[in-house]
Amino acid sequence: MTKRPLHAVLLRDAVADADQLAGPLAKALDGTGPAILPLDATLPAARLRQLTDAIAPGAGVAEDTAVVIATSGSTGEPKGVELSAAALRHSARASLARLGLSAAAGGGAGGWLCCLPVTHVAGLQVLVRSLLSSSERTVAPTLTATTLSESGCSYVSVVPTQLVRLLDEPGGAAALAEFAAVLVGGAAAPAG
Repeated sequence: MTKRPLHAVLLRDAVADADQLAGPLAKALDGTGPAILPLDATLPAARLRQLTDAIAPGAGVAEDTAVVIATSGSTGEPKGVELSAAALRHSARASLARLGLSAAAGGGAGGWLCCLPVTHVAGLQVLVRSLLSSSERTVAPTLTATTLSESGCSYVSVVPTQLVRLLDEPGGAAALAEFAAVLVGGAAAPAG
């Protein structure tokens, strides 16, 4: 069985460095580059060593793997979840289709706001959606009503905690209403 090489990509800021990850991600998705393991470089050195020792010992990953996402290790040793390029593309295309967008050039006109860590699948998928739709992306390391309003983006993906905080923030609901679509995922959103 052929193994694909796996390269760790250290990100100084798991949100702000989204643009640094876009190039290696595009190559991992189209098969012209190695699979990638995005890691938060601000983690303590011992934790980074633990992650790389557990996930990237040099044996490589399955040939169809594009990205490996590190788990927290809450049940013991951290593990690497191998995500295939096909799965990442299918998920992104499904989201784009649900929004009435295509995965073709300009399919995400207005662009995507990336405000989630790209070391986690939710933030990574913002990059995949922007790559597949050939749309711009704007990175916002902190998410506030002001950053939403000033982003110039049409689409944003948030987790329920971010949504609740924005709705509680003065001007947050109005800023969210400016978007063509707000994707909420990662956990169930509160009923209210």
